[in-house]
Amino acid sequence: MEVSREYLRLLRLVVFAGAMGDKSDVIGYEDVTIDDALAALKEAGLIEHDGFIAPTPLGVQAVDDWYARDRQGLSEADKRALIAQFRPLDLEIKRLASAWQDATARDDWDGRLASIEALTSLHAKAMTFVDHFAAAVPRFAEFQRRLEHAISLVLDGETDFFVGVRCDSYHTVWFHFHEDLLRLVQRDRDRE
Repeated sequence: MEVSREYLRLLRLVVFAGAMGDKSDVIGYEDVTIDDALAALKEAGLIEHDGFIAPTPLGVQAVDDWYARDRQGLSEADKRALIAQFRPLDLEIKRLASAWQDATARDDWDGRLASIEALTSLHAKAMTFVDHFAAAVPRFAEFQRRLEHAISLVLDGETDFFVGVRCDSYHTVWFHFHEDLLRLVQRDRDRE
Protein backbone atom coordinates (compact mmCIF):
# COMPACT_ATOMS: atom_id res chain seq x y z
CA MET A 1 0.00 0.00 0.00
CA GLU A 2 1.37 3.39 -1.04
CA VAL A 3 1.39 5.94 1.78
CA SER A 4 0.90 9.66 1.14
CA ARG A 5 3.62 12.19 1.93
CA GLU A 6 1.41 13.60 4.70
CA TYR A 7 1.16 10.20 6.34
CA LEU A 8 4.91 9.71 5.90
CA ARG A 9 5.40 12.94 7.90
CA LEU A 10 3.45 11.39 10.78
CA LEU A 11 5.31 8.10 10.42
CA ARG A 12 8.61 9.99 10.59
CA LEU A 13 7.56 11.54 13.93
CA VAL A 14 6.67 8.08 15.27
CA VAL A 15 10.02 6.68 14.10
CA PHE A 16 11.88 9.63 15.67
CA ALA A 17 10.11 9.06 18.99
CA GLY A 18 10.41 5.27 18.93
CA ALA A 19 7.05 4.93 20.72
CA MET A 20 4.27 7.19 21.92
CA GLY A 21 1.53 6.69 24.46
CA ASP A 22 -1.25 7.98 22.23
CA LYS A 23 -2.02 10.65 19.65
CA SER A 24 -1.76 13.42 22.26
CA ASP A 25 1.99 12.68 22.38
CA VAL A 26 2.35 13.54 18.69
CA ILE A 27 3.96 16.98 18.45
CA GLY A 28 4.58 18.59 15.08
CA TYR A 29 1.78 17.01 13.07
CA GLU A 30 -0.86 19.65 12.75
CA ASP A 31 -3.10 17.72 10.39
CA VAL A 32 -6.59 17.38 11.84
CA THR A 33 -6.98 13.94 10.31
CA ILE A 34 -4.51 12.31 12.69
CA ASP A 35 -6.97 9.50 13.46
CA ASP A 36 -7.28 8.71 9.73
CA ALA A 37 -3.52 8.91 9.31
CA LEU A 38 -2.88 6.56 12.25
CA ALA A 39 -5.49 4.12 10.92
CA ALA A 40 -3.95 4.17 7.42
CA LEU A 41 -0.44 3.65 8.81
CA LYS A 42 -1.65 0.74 10.93
CA GLU A 43 -3.53 -0.80 8.01
CA ALA A 44 -0.37 -0.54 5.89
CA GLY A 45 1.58 -2.37 8.63
CA LEU A 46 3.82 0.63 9.28
CA ILE A 47 2.87 1.21 12.93
CA GLU A 48 1.47 -0.68 15.87
CA HIS A 49 -1.42 1.18 17.46
CA ASP A 50 -2.86 -0.90 20.29
CA GLY A 51 -2.60 1.15 23.48
CA PHE A 52 0.57 2.81 22.22
CA ILE A 53 1.97 3.99 18.91
CA ALA A 54 5.23 2.48 17.67
CA PRO A 55 6.81 1.92 14.27
CA THR A 56 7.03 -1.56 12.88
CA PRO A 57 10.22 -2.66 11.11
CA LEU A 58 8.35 -2.03 7.84
CA GLY A 59 7.54 1.50 9.05
CA VAL A 60 11.17 2.21 9.89
CA GLN A 61 12.13 0.93 6.44
CA ALA A 62 9.54 3.20 4.77
CA VAL A 63 11.07 6.24 6.48
CA ASP A 64 14.59 5.08 5.60
CA ASP A 65 13.50 4.70 1.96
CA TRP A 66 12.05 8.23 1.99
CA TYR A 67 15.39 9.60 3.15
CA ALA A 68 17.26 7.53 0.56
CA ARG A 69 15.10 9.00 -2.23
CA ASP A 70 15.74 12.55 -1.01
CA ARG A 71 19.44 11.85 -0.51
CA GLN A 72 19.85 10.94 -4.17
CA GLY A 73 19.41 14.59 -5.14
CA LEU A 74 22.26 15.75 -2.89
CA SER A 75 25.92 15.69 -3.77
CA GLU A 76 28.58 15.13 -1.13
CA ALA A 77 29.35 18.85 -1.34
CA ASP A 78 25.67 19.63 -0.66
CA LYS A 79 25.71 17.38 2.39
CA ARG A 80 28.86 19.01 3.75
CA ALA A 81 27.39 22.48 3.13
CA LEU A 82 24.17 21.54 4.91
CA ILE A 83 26.06 20.48 8.02
CA ALA A 84 28.58 23.34 7.91
CA GLN A 85 25.85 25.99 7.63
CA PHE A 86 23.54 24.28 10.11
CA ARG A 87 26.04 23.88 12.96
CA PRO A 88 26.44 27.56 13.92
CA LEU A 89 22.66 28.06 13.84
CA ASP A 90 22.16 24.95 15.93
CA LEU A 91 24.68 26.04 18.56
CA GLU A 92 23.12 29.49 18.77
CA ILE A 93 19.57 28.15 19.11
CA LYS A 94 20.73 25.84 21.90
CA ARG A 95 22.47 28.76 23.61
CA LEU A 96 19.33 30.88 23.35
CA ALA A 97 17.16 28.07 24.72
CA SER A 98 19.47 27.81 27.74
CA ALA A 99 19.46 31.59 28.20
CA TRP A 100 15.65 31.59 28.08
CA GLN A 101 15.41 28.79 30.63
CA ASP A 102 17.92 30.52 32.93
CA ALA A 103 16.08 33.86 32.68
CA THR A 104 12.76 32.12 33.36
CA ALA A 105 14.16 30.31 36.40
CA ARG A 106 15.44 33.64 37.78
CA ASP A 107 12.20 35.45 36.83
CA ASP A 108 14.43 37.81 34.84
CA TRP A 109 12.14 39.68 32.45
CA ASP A 110 15.01 41.59 30.84
CA GLY A 111 16.79 38.30 30.15
CA ARG A 112 13.63 36.84 28.61
CA LEU A 113 13.16 39.87 26.39
CA ALA A 114 16.81 39.72 25.31
CA SER A 115 16.37 36.02 24.46
CA ILE A 116 13.28 36.74 22.36
CA GLU A 117 15.05 39.56 20.53
CA ALA A 118 18.04 37.30 19.85
CA LEU A 119 15.73 34.50 18.65
CA THR A 120 14.00 36.91 16.27
CA SER A 121 17.35 37.87 14.78
CA LEU A 122 18.50 34.26 14.55
CA HIS A 123 15.17 33.24 13.00
CA ALA A 124 15.93 35.39 9.95
CA LYS A 125 19.23 33.53 9.50
CA ALA A 126 17.50 30.17 9.97
CA MET A 127 14.94 31.02 7.28
CA THR A 128 17.73 32.02 4.90
CA PHE A 129 19.37 28.64 5.54
CA VAL A 130 16.12 26.73 4.96
CA ASP A 131 15.30 28.74 1.81
CA HIS A 132 18.73 28.01 0.38
CA PHE A 133 18.31 24.24 0.64
CA ALA A 134 14.52 23.87 0.20
CA ALA A 135 14.84 23.49 -3.57
CA ALA A 136 17.05 20.42 -3.11
CA VAL A 137 15.00 19.08 -0.18
CA PRO A 138 11.39 20.27 -0.54
CA ARG A 139 10.50 18.69 2.82
CA PHE A 140 12.41 21.54 4.51
CA ALA A 141 9.43 23.81 3.73
CA GLU A 142 7.54 21.95 6.47
CA PHE A 143 10.12 23.04 9.03
CA GLN A 144 10.03 26.57 7.69
CA ARG A 145 6.24 26.72 8.25
CA ARG A 146 6.55 25.25 11.73
CA LEU A 147 9.37 27.62 12.75
CA GLU A 148 7.45 30.61 11.39
CA HIS A 149 4.39 29.54 13.37
CA ALA A 150 6.37 29.08 16.59
CA ILE A 151 8.15 32.45 16.34
CA SER A 152 4.88 34.24 15.61
CA LEU A 153 3.33 32.72 18.74
CA VAL A 154 6.35 33.69 20.85
CA LEU A 155 6.12 37.25 19.55
CA ASP A 156 2.39 37.25 20.36
CA GLY A 157 3.25 36.47 23.99
CA GLU A 158 2.75 32.70 23.98
CA THR A 159 6.22 32.07 25.35
CA ASP A 160 5.71 28.33 25.83
CA PHE A 161 6.41 28.22 22.11
CA PHE A 162 10.04 29.22 22.74
CA VAL A 163 11.26 25.99 24.40
CA GLY A 164 8.12 24.14 25.58
CA VAL A 165 8.28 20.36 25.24
CA ARG A 166 4.53 19.69 25.11
CA CYS A 167 3.91 21.94 22.10
CA ASP A 168 5.41 22.58 18.70
CA SER A 169 7.81 25.13 20.16
CA TYR A 170 10.69 26.71 18.26
CA HIS A 171 13.13 24.48 20.12
CA THR A 172 11.06 21.34 19.45
CA VAL A 173 10.73 22.13 15.75
CA TRP A 174 14.47 22.81 15.56
CA PHE A 175 15.17 19.49 17.29
CA HIS A 176 12.98 17.69 14.71
CA PHE A 177 14.71 19.59 11.91
CA HIS A 178 18.12 18.61 13.30
CA GLU A 179 17.11 14.95 13.46
CA ASP A 180 15.72 15.12 9.94
CA LEU A 181 18.88 16.72 8.61
CA LEU A 182 21.15 14.18 10.28
CA ARG A 183 19.18 11.27 8.87
CA LEU A 184 19.22 12.89 5.44
CA VAL A 185 23.01 13.21 5.38
CA GLN A 186 23.54 9.98 7.36
CA ARG A 187 25.40 11.56 10.27
CA ASP A 188 25.23 11.10 14.01
CA ARG A 189 24.73 13.99 16.41
CA ASP A 190 27.87 15.82 17.41
CA ARG A 191 28.94 15.42 21.02
CA GLU A 192 28.18 18.59 22.89
